[in-house]
Amino acid sequence: MESQGTELFEKALEKGIGTIAMKPMAGGAFTKQKLSLKYIVNSGLINVAIPGMDSIEQVIENASMGDGTEALTAEEQEEINEEVKILGNDFCRRCGYCKPCPEGIDIPNVFLFEGYVTRYNLPEYGKSKYEAMPIKATACVRCRKCERKCPYNLPIVNKLKHAVETFKNI
Repeated sequence: MESQGTELFEKALEKGIGTIAMKPMAGGAFTKQKLSLKYIVNSGLINVAIPGMDSIEQVIENASMGDGTEALTAEEQEEINEEVKILGNDFCRRCGYCKPCPEGIDIPNVFLFEGYVTRYNLPEYGKSKYEAMPIKATACVRCRKCERKCPYNLPIVNKLKHAVETFKNI
């Protein structure tokens, strides 16, 4: 998703220092999971990837990507490029650095549930998960403490406002 660390990874490789890719699927935002791991394995820059997994099947599938993965094809690279282009940089990676919200809003999950509506075409599921949250995005008082902690400089307050509108329109 992001290439700003490439130079640092190259320096680490030169010095024999291992590297880790945390959240290689961008907190679930990147939908081409196999391609993400295949890209990482083929990059030659990452020693360990730590993808989130929620089933035994995902563990097995993800682990198998390290076994003799073939080079990315031009078509696969194009798929990755298209996904990166669609996502852009304005999305929550669910790293949790914005937490805790003084009002108790679970900011990463608000954005996750909104993604079910906007990216995965699961509006009823996304809204039901959001509605089950004890504290909704409407509780935001715009203190911006979350924004000061976000390593991606996301406009969290505006994104929460957008999420409120998204859920209101379902």
